[in-house]
Amino acid sequence: MLIALGWDADKIYNIGGYWYYDGKNKVQVKRKKDGKDIYDFYKVTYHDIDFDALTEISDEK
Repeated sequence: MLIALGWDADKIYNIGGYWYYDGKNKVQVKRKKDGKDIYDFYKVTYHDIDFDALTEISDEK
């Protein structure tokens, strides 16, 4: 979607799913219950992104 909006594909990357993040703000969403994987996605804070409010960053000076 960002590329379709004109963003440079070489500057966009996917860091992976948030359960692979291991920083200080990590949210543990996967756990075991009765031998099965349970995902507690309610713990994750989601934010709507207003793409109209974003400004493209240019390398031009």
